[in-house]
Amino acid sequence: MKTPSVVISGDPIVCQDSTVILYATVRDTVPGVNVKYLWRVDGVDSVHQNTSVFNAQLPQRDYPYEISVVVDGGGACVVESNVISRSEERRVGKECRS
Repeated sequence: MKTPSVVISGDPIVCQDSTVILYATVRDTVPGVNVKYLWRVDGVDSVHQNTSVFNAQLPQRDYPYEISVVVDGGGACVVESNVISRSEERRVGKECRS
């Protein structure tokens, strides 16, 4: 049996009071078993975020959010994704508007 793996993808920019949407892609799970998701923001469990999509409104702040997801694929192990940092960014080509 292969060890499951999970990768997070989504927009790396958090604009002022914007909604953050991230996606967890899981590979090598046990066929027929429901995958369980637990998203974490800054190391704290986000109890209402238990699907493959993280969808939350995060306030703007001066330092990045660190978001990860823990996945139980029904096998012998539970895996945690890489930590992805989300922060406000001001650059040409990306504009945040309220």
